[in-house]
Amino acid sequence: MDNGDAYRPCGGGPFSTTGERLSEDTPRENKKQKKDNMKKTLFALLAATLLMAGTSFAQLVSTFDDIRYWAGAGTKEAAFVVNWWNGTSSEGSYAWGYRWEGTSTAYDMFNTIFTSESSIWGWKPVADSPTAVYGIAFDPTYGGLNWTFGHSNPPWPNPDTLGTADSGVLLMEGWNTDGFWSLFDGGVSSSMPTALGSTSGTWSTSFSGLSDITISDGQWLSFAFDPTYAFDGSNIPTSAIAAVPEPISLWLLLVASALFVVLHCKRRPLQR
Repeated sequence: MDNGDAYRPCGGGPFSTTGERLSEDTPRENKKQKKDNMKKTLFALLAATLLMAGTSFAQLVSTFDDIRYWAGAGTKEAAFVVNWWNGTSSEGSYAWGYRWEGTSTAYDMFNTIFTSESSIWGWKPVADSPTAVYGIAFDPTYGGLNWTFGHSNPPWPNPDTLGTADSGVLLMEGWNTDGFWSLFDGGVSSSMPTALGSTSGTWSTSFSGLSDITISDGQWLSFAFDPTYAFDGSNIPTSAIAAVPEPISLWLLLVASALFVVLHCKRRPLQR
């Protein structure tokens, strides 16, 4: 048989010039049925992938093992939770992880995390205090929504200038007149604090600045917005979702590529 008499498809095996397998005991109907079954299986895998991608956005954080996004590198670990509290309820509460070696401050931790994925989350300092937080923004759709930070106008009582954001972006800002980001310390704990208290494993108000806090391995910290200057701890995070940097786009690209290759691959001449 010369090279023009047999062909090899993407999956291999001898085929005739019409594309049929060189075997008389394989009916054409069976091959069509197998192809249809393969398509159904692949689309089922795609659906399962989409389901897993969707549920990844709602991974609740109880311990460090639940944290999906880690910034920095090292053997020591700490967690940072941000709660966008509107005065009545949380509009979103998310957790990030930080790894380091040696000595590190809460500012190192927060700044490393919130400058790592600038198209998804970010922060802006107070105008006259580069380590104090004025605004924090996060796109929970991971789709690249847009926002623009405002700025503070110290000294008090000059009004703050608030930024703008696409619908869906979590953006809260304030310093003099529109609320502020209060800092809570959960201490070293094996699980995320969920209650206000004064012992390690509970959230307690921190009266220190970010750059004044030397963090410890296993520590939890949180920023929670206080729009009314209540100072009563009602804005502490009681739950948090694990932040994930664009998990769905890569998965969809891989699955779509696999579908394209399998369903649209062309037969190639058999090389001898």
